[in-house]
Amino acid sequence: FEQNNWKRFQKIGLFSYDMVYYDPVPITNNNEDAVVPSAILSNGADEEERWGSTLLYGARDVAKIWATDRLKSIESYQQWLGSATNSTSFLVDYLLNQKWGLLGYVAVRNICFRPYATITDEGQHNKECTFAAQSATTMSVIDKVPGLVVLGMHRSGTSLLSGLLVKGLSYVVPGKVMVANNGNQYGYFENDNVSFQNDVWLNEQSMHWNKLNIRTDEKDSRVIVGGFDPNFSCITDYCAKAKHKKLNYFQNRKRALLDFNNSTLPWLLKDPRLCITLSMWLPSLKGAPPAVLFTFRNPLEVAKSLARRKINNVKLLSNGMKLWIWYNRLSLLNSQSLCRVVTSNEAVIRDPVSEISRINEELTKCGLPSRPLNATALLDFFHADIMHVSENNNNQKKNDATTNNEEDCIIPPLESGLLITENNLQNVYMKAMTVFCDLKNGKAFKENYVWPLLPSVV
Repeated sequence: FEQNNWKRFQKIGLFSYDMVYYDPVPITNNNEDAVVPSAILSNGADEEERWGSTLLYGARDVAKIWATDRLKSIESYQQWLGSATNSTSFLVDYLLNQKWGLLGYVAVRNICFRPYATITDEGQHNKECTFAAQSATTMSVIDKVPGLVVLGMHRSGTSLLSGLLVKGLSYVVPGKVMVANNGNQYGYFENDNVSFQNDVWLNEQSMHWNKLNIRTDEKDSRVIVGGFDPNFSCITDYCAKAKHKKLNYFQNRKRALLDFNNSTLPWLLKDPRLCITLSMWLPSLKGAPPAVLFTFRNPLEVAKSLARRKINNVKLLSNGMKLWIWYNRLSLLNSQSLCRVVTSNEAVIRDPVSEISRINEELTKCGLPSRPLNATALLDFFHADIMHVSENNNNQKKNDATTNNEEDCIIPPLESGLLITENNLQNVYMKAMTVFCDLKNGKAFKENYVWPLLPSVV
């Protein structure tokens, strides 16, 4: 299923189908690497039922171990079982922490359920369970949303947006932050270790931020060929050992997770490469799944900005716009299960105070606390000239597309001076600007949206 649908499950639950579950089971709790049920006392007596000996939910790699690689034989399991006081939780702990060295956290939770075969009348459907482990946490605890992830293509104003959130709403970027330089003199608002780890994952698949090795099928744009494969890279020590990764493979990731998971204030996680690697981070971030703030910008302006870069530039405008399409497509694909707020570079520049205020309100609907808005600090940071987007707003408006509804998209003609430089530029320009229109009118966010054909590798 994962290979056919180009997805990777972050959490997996292993449940018996012949059971009645009396309470909802929140398998999306990112604080827990592995959860097993507390033993249920039989009819309130001291004898424990062993119904839950196969039930487990948690991180994908943990569930894989539990399902496929416990002990060598039934005899060895029974021999080991005789020495365990709580068979399931102790076995999971042994597999994670001793056998595979994952250093995972095993939680015992009071989950009320019983086999269909033991239910003799309808009244037993409402029967409460008596648990052996009274200290286990019940399933009513709801984790707080710890922070937000800013997603957007390179040169799309993600640094400006993040800076406004930090200065105006007091979000924090924990850990060592990438220093400002000539490419972005007001700062990137990125954790260095997040960026370094993203590079590790991309580089081991012969990829770079501007080389994704991805294309669509020649006739069906729904089919994605190549690109980043989460199953090739690793997010656990177990996987790293099995695939013989270098000893320092997780060095940056571990440092970054210490920064974010120990933050006491709502954090902000930003790096344009997260559009590609987001699924590699989500299972290890503590708390409820983070909110996502997605932003986008005119593709031609992005492509021109990429071409102007002195280092790591993308010379061809057509390649820059192809990258723009893929980054935006992957952003929406990888964040489709998360609570997502949408903005745009245009909206931020037009009225930064009003737009950040709106974003603040929308993020509260995702579970983040409302943050006091410091308009003075926000405006002190905001400068129209910090954008590496266009020389002036009039130039940006000249290249912009206008939309009134889903069916109305007016795309301005491409500057004649650019047409003679690249053979396929007009075709790619129309595809990118159509997506840009559909992001503005909301059509691109629909599940059945048809992305353009991009049969050549970028």
